[in-house]
Amino acid sequence: MIILFDHGLCARKRKSLDCRIEQSRAEFQQLSPRLNRYKLKTEQAIDKACAHILKANKSESFFTYRIINAPVCTYKTSTAAESQRLPARADRRAQGSSPCAAHL
Repeated sequence: MIILFDHGLCARKRKSLDCRIEQSRAEFQQLSPRLNRYKLKTEQAIDKACAHILKANKSESFFTYRIINAPVCTYKTSTAAESQRLPARADRRAQGSSPCAAHL
């Protein structure tokens, strides 16, 4: 049995592989700003889009990804914020350290 190593074929395959990996990275970068918008709000939709990128570029075995959902809680009404601040204000007034007490 004779085994030949073709340097040209190896170089072409390596270049093709590098090109597919770079294309996958570029598509992930393009996907990033579109998250939590029109069609990419759910975890299943995001997973489907990522799997499509890897399948289209034939680079499934070179990438792994995780979808992390870490929501930021914000209060849009003043009632939630005031309810958190009221006990602290009442404690300060009871101690006599209100901003108005310094001027008296």
